[in-house]
Parts: sequence; structure tokens; C-alpha cells
Amino acid sequence: MGNDSGAREERQLLWSLVEQMPAIAWTTDRELRFTSSVGGGLAELGLTPGEVVGRTLQDYFETDDAEGTAVAAHQAALDGRSTRYEQNWRGRRYASHVVPLRDESGRVVGAAGVALDVTERMWEPGALFEAEAKYQGLVETIPAVTYIDPLDEWGDSLYVSPQVTELLGYTQEDWLTDPGFWRDHVHPGDADRVWEEWVRARDSGSPYQSEYRMLHRDGHEVWVSERAVMLKDAAGRPWAVQGVMVDITERKRVEEELERAWQREREAAAHLRDLDDMKNLLLHAVAHDLRGPIATVLGSAMVLENSLTDLDDDKRDLIRGVTAGAHKLNRLVNDLLDLERLERGLVEPDRRSTDVGELARRVVVELNVKFHEVQVETENTVSAVDPVQVERIIENLVVNSARHTPKGTPIWVRVHRRDEGTQILVEDAGPGVPQDLREVIFEPFRHGGEGLGIGLSLVARFATLHGGWARVGDREGGGASFEVFLPDGAVVAEAVPDGVGLAAS
Repeated sequence: MGNDSGAREERQLLWSLVEQMPAIAWTTDRELRFTSSVGGGLAELGLTPGEVVGRTLQDYFETDDAEGTAVAAHQAALDGRSTRYEQNWRGRRYASHVVPLRDESGRVVGAAGVALDVTERMWEPGALFEAEAKYQGLVETIPAVTYIDPLDEWGDSLYVSPQVTELLGYTQEDWLTDPGFWRDHVHPGDADRVWEEWVRARDSGSPYQSEYRMLHRDGHEVWVSERAVMLKDAAGRPWAVQGVMVDITERKRVEEELERAWQREREAAAHLRDLDDMKNLLLHAVAHDLRGPIATVLGSAMVLENSLTDLDDDKRDLIRGVTAGAHKLNRLVNDLLDLERLERGLVEPDRRSTDVGELARRVVVELNVKFHEVQVETENTVSAVDPVQVERIIENLVVNSARHTPKGTPIWVRVHRRDEGTQILVEDAGPGVPQDLREVIFEPFRHGGEGLGIGLSLVARFATLHGGWARVGDREGGGASFEVFLPDGAVVAEAVPDGVGLAAS
């Protein structure tokens, strides 16, 4: 029904519509005494709304002739019949429609009528008279059906606009001559609800509002939004209802499509969450199951490499290859475990005062990258960071550069102070990173060649945990430039430069 303010606005809008219509609407009791009169057409007769209330029909029309057109039509209404007629009155020509007025039990308690001034139609054939022009401009050209109906369910409709044909495929005559037209054309699935809503509004005198389906002449469903207010007589008793119905079929179709799309999205999201949970479980299980055997292989290979000095070069190279492979597998397992813990939100930086430059030198020495010359340039860069996470950042960036550049390509690791934080640059003179790959390079399992694409994802995520960021660009002179910024003790980076990718934690 809407709030009180909305209800008042709807009531005022529809009542204004009634008052501006160049028509006259009225009700009488069984003695044919006027009980209400409204409409803009009263002014043409020199009357104001409600002015004739209390006078009899015979008194107003100054006749005792029970067979007179107006009186006879109202007598027919008292007998339960509706009548249409035209008559001249005070120099004007009126087309009228009178119907029985019933109470809630269905008993006829009076008559209700509506009249339209058709004078100009009589005297100027082919021309629209002023009242019709106003009426059509106000009512019959809006994209909605307007109507005036009696409150009882047995009475004929007083008026329905021609838009009913466009809405439902039926004519005005179909609607006006069938007292049960509206009820019969509400969709069976909505009929009980709509009728209950209507009865509540009628009994309370409140504005009526509902959305429901109706059946078109060809059988298809039409969604309508209906709003209506009660028309009351001089005593404040409701005697009719005036409302509008708007076709909202297209809106409902779009809403249903959006709901279906949203449901599909919810189902897809749930499926993705399930897959993600399975992936994390698999990562955790595989990484933990591999950790023991890899540690054994790595330890044995390192012992062999350091203790067996009498081996020929081929065997020594073979052992070195096993050691390097074991190191690579160990880094991969560590990456998988870190990624799984990050996905579950179990990782927080353990900040300690750390010389990041010295840390970078140690990482490069321990990596012992083959077939590449790695140069380290640092300055005094003591900062409160998590040394383990920063070590992984530098390690993964160097390994990434070595993996994606030809043998012999130089690699530079630079650590500097910058803007109350630490800047880590790992650059190479290789082919660089394609522009389309830069948008996704820090996402897990997205890579441009060999490897799983986990290492760079960890770089960005560890940087984000420090309140910093990671990005990739071009090195001056050619090649790739990976930059990481770690603010001193910050939790969230205050500003992120253009082109920066923040990892989702």
C-alpha cells in the first residue's frame, strides 16, 4: 500500500484527475435524492461540487414526469439495470451512463451516474469539442488505463479509457457491459491475493495499490501496476473507485531475467567457492606430502655435492643438477604452502628491524643463479619488515627473471630508501613483459611461460600485507622492471601509483 505520504499523494492525484475531467459524476439514494456530485463539468452548469446534495432528481430537473429520460434511467438503476442516454439540459447536450449503486451485501441502495458534455459534437460535426479535447489530453492519451467503477462487485463500470484495448485486446464496450470483467480477467494465480488486497482497501477507504497479472484476449499474460482511490459523497461515504492501470510486463520480464542471472551467478559463485576449497585442500595435502621426500632428496644431494671430491666432472654435474632440482621443488612446495595459508587468511607480517639490502645480498648468494650474472646495489635500508616474507619477495623476483630471460642476460637487484619506506627493484635486460600479461601477472596460476605463476602472486600478496604494492614495467634501456614498495611500519598504503596491482589477501 505504500506509506501515508505516498497514499495521500496518490489520493490527491486521482482526486485531482476527477475534478479536472470535463465530466460530472454523482450518486443518489433510493428516493433519487443526490448524495454526491463531483467533476469539472459542474462549472458549466454554474454548480460547485456537492451543491445539489440533498435535492431530489425531480427537483433539480424541475419535473414530475416519472417517464422523463433522466428519472426513468435512475428508476431502472434502482431495479438493477444500467442505462445510457443523451439529453439536453440548460443549453447543453449530455451523454450519460447510470448504473445501480449497491452495498456490500449486493442490495441496490441507489444509483450512480456519469455525464459528459457533448454539445460541440452536436453543433459542430467533425470537430472535437473543448471538453473532449481536455478529457483526451488528460486521460485518453496517457500510457495507462483509467477507470471509474462502483464499489460493489455486481455493478457495471461507469467508465474505462480506450487504452484497455491496447492493454488487454478488449474494447471499452466489453469492459463496460460485463460487471465481472475485471475479476474474470485477473490471472487465476493472482486472483485471491488481489481480491483480498482490494477488499481491505475498500473496507478501510485507503488508496489501493497492487501489481498482478491479467489475461489478454489472445491468452498471454499481461503484468499491470494498479493504483486507485475511493470517491466519496458529501457525507464522506465511498461510492466509487477511480484508478489507473499501467502495463509493466516489460519491466517484470527484465526483473525476472535479472533474478535468473543473479541466481546463476550465486550458483556459479558457490561452485567456485567449492572448487577453491578443494584446491586449497589439495594444495595443502600435496605440499605437505611432498615436503618430506623433497627434504630428503635435497639433503642427500647437498651431502653428496660437498663430500664426494673424487668424482669426475660428469658425475659432479649430475649431482649439482639433482641439488638444483631439489631446491626448485622445495621453493615450489614453500610457495604452495604460503599461497594456501594466504588464501585462508593465516599470514600476518612479523615485523622486525631488518637491513633489507644485506638481506638481498644473502638471498642472491644462496640462490646461486646459474647462467646469469646477478648484481646487487644497495644502500642503508634498515626497516621494520618481516624478513622471511621479504626474503621470499626477492627470491621469487630473481628466480622469475632468470626463468624468463635467455642465458647470460644480466639481472640487477636494487634496494633503496624512498618516501619513508623501502624500494626493491629487480630488473633484467631480457625481452620484457607483454602489455596484456601485465594486468594479470600478479594473479596466482597466471603466467607467460614455464612455472605455475605462484611466485609473483606471493610477491604482490606479501607486499600488500606490509601495506605496500608491487608492479611491473619497462626497464630503461630494455627489459622488465619489477618494483616493490614496503612502507615503514604502515598497515595500509596511503597512495598507490597508476598501474599498480594490489594483491587480494
